[in-house]
Amino acid sequence: MVSKVQFKRRVLLLTTSEFGGIRSMTIDMAGALTRLRYDVSIAILKKGNTFSMSKREIPYDTYPAVSFSSLRQYYILFNTLFWDKHWKEHCKQFHAVIAVCGTPHIAYPLLSYGLPLFIWSAVTMEEDLKGRYYEFGYLKKLAYSLALPYIKYQERKVYKNSKHFWALSNYTLRSFKASTKNEHTSTLLPPIDLDLFKPASTEEREPIIIFTGRYNDTRKNIPRLLGAFRKVLDLHPNAILKLIGDEAEPRIVYLIKRLNIGRRVQLIKSQPREKLIDQYQNAQVFVIPSNQEGLCISGI
Repeated sequence: MVSKVQFKRRVLLLTTSEFGGIRSMTIDMAGALTRLRYDVSIAILKKGNTFSMSKREIPYDTYPAVSFSSLRQYYILFNTLFWDKHWKEHCKQFHAVIAVCGTPHIAYPLLSYGLPLFIWSAVTMEEDLKGRYYEFGYLKKLAYSLALPYIKYQERKVYKNSKHFWALSNYTLRSFKASTKNEHTSTLLPPIDLDLFKPASTEEREPIIIFTGRYNDTRKNIPRLLGAFRKVLDLHPNAILKLIGDEAEPRIVYLIKRLNIGRRVQLIKSQPREKLIDQYQNAQVFVIPSNQEGLCISGI
């Protein structure tokens, strides 16, 4: 499906995550475009500590990437106003942009740049909020309730005006189609290379339980997993739990200490795909404790 969409050679992949499913989607898209002989670069919009935008080059698997850090794009109005010159100058190098994102409203400012814009989106903001809303404080709930109509407006504009819109699932595609028309849409599922992702040659495996993803995200429900693992150790004291993805937040570290399971839990930073495959094959169990998933790419 990607090969049927025509644009010039230099392509910018815009993403918002260095971890989890969005990272996997970005690497898959970059690989597909590279095989089609496009020149691919990646830009990551990250949450910073100030409204000024910092720029730095970082590794992103095997692809060149630039990280732009600012609080700006995480505020509903500021993601359309006062964009930094670093970002605009960076975009001038490219002939097209593909936003690989959880929710597509983050790409709204790009509609004014004159670049052909393509979107690969996992979920609408309304669906995304269903799994996170309960954890918000009163002020944050109020802010989102006031901002949601404007976010939906941004989503509709991005969906309507993108050159092609890929949804990660049929459900997501139906959700967008219900609000706005765009004939250039389709479902694009995450590709799975069965020559790489396959069982190990032997069935004899260590008692290792593995989770991969953004485990600091409260929707992943890691406290439930840690509590269950505490009970597993009563029956299998040599079991190991590996959490791979983020750098653990203090609340997770604290819970591990409180449950007295620190010697059996390994906190591992995000791994290249080749190393992840080794981790999968050496494990006995892969677990998804999430309260909510759009489409769990790690599980697939």
